[in-house]
Amino acid sequence: MDYKYIENLIERYFQCQTNEQEEQILHHFFLQDEVPQELAQYKPLFETFDQQKDIQLPASFDTRMAAIIARQSEKAQGLRPVIGRINRALGPFYKAVASVALIITVGIASSRYWNAKDADPVEYNYSKYTDTYSDPQVACKEVSNALQNLSNVFKSQRPAAADSTTITQQKN
Repeated sequence: MDYKYIENLIERYFQCQTNEQEEQILHHFFLQDEVPQELAQYKPLFETFDQQKDIQLPASFDTRMAAIIARQSEKAQGLRPVIGRINRALGPFYKAVASVALIITVGIASSRYWNAKDADPVEYNYSKYTDTYSDPQVACKEVSNALQNLSNVFKSQRPAAADSTTITQQKN
């Protein structure tokens, strides 16, 4: 059996692009006893969703959460003036530290750049090289043939690279 539709729904589900009806289709599919091997990895997820749907929060949950949020907000309000005073007092110090750090960083980077040693120059020993052709016209003809062959190879590969979308669509 072809499960392309289910695979498509799974992909869309994890991208948050499914509607409620499609999610119900997925839930019913994965709550079956028999699920294909390639889709079995998703079965525990949907089984957990099914088990968790019956869990109810206590009636006092909202009021307890509101009280916790209010306490945290009061603590934050109490710390704001203290933090504001500390930031105002240390503001110039932060700027000075940032300036010194910038100067040190630029200094280190520039010293490494200016003190970097260049790689050893390559020394060519031209006396080891010998000519493979005694006639310059024959050598020129061989080079021209090699370049023409290389050009033909590039020309034959150009349409495949330019139209790669059609090739991948034809494979599917």
